Amino acid sequence: MALADILDAIRAEADAEIETIVRRADEECSALLQHARGQAETERGRLARSRDAAAERQADRIVNRARLEADRDLRSEVEELYVRIRDAASEKLRSLRGTRCYEEVLARLIQECCVSLPDATTLKVDPADEQVAHRILAADDRLDLKLEATLQTRGGAWVSGENGRIVRNDFESRLARADDLLRLIFAEKIGLRILT
Repeated sequence: MALADILDAIRAEADAEIETIVRRADEECSALLQHARGQAETERGRLARSRDAAAERQADRIVNRARLEADRDLRSEVEELYVRIRDAASEKLRSLRGTRCYEEVLARLIQECCVSLPDATTLKVDPADEQVAHRILAADDRLDLKLEATLQTRGGAWVSGENGRIVRNDFESRLARADDLLRLIFAEKIGLRILT
């Protein structure tokens, strides 16, 4: 075999081997590229889910903040409404003074005071109630009280004893004592479970 034939055979064998190596490299590149594309797609999905999760957490924070602000605003509005209603009730009580039934109301409030403090010695009323209180004391001989028209109140009375104890039975004190119950009734009427 001639040298040229040997060289041609080596060249052919090298070309075949090169072709095999190139084909294998192409296959490996294709496999690596496919794998890289799969990893990239997986990473894109993970990032998208991560962004979705981050966006979802951000949206949850926004919704929760809005809910808290709405709750605060609602409570503020409900409190304002309650105060207006309570103030209207207080004004209604003030408007009792000068009506025909006020003398009876004041007499009952004074009697309640005396039941709570049997050794009462002094009756205090607003100056606007002084004449009515004199009539009440004159009409009931069981009420042996010194009258002082020194209170500033919308109506009602206080009694005190020599021991310094005072029983307050004026409209403002009664409203203050009833505040928790009034809030509960108000909350039930407007459909709230809790009003603080």
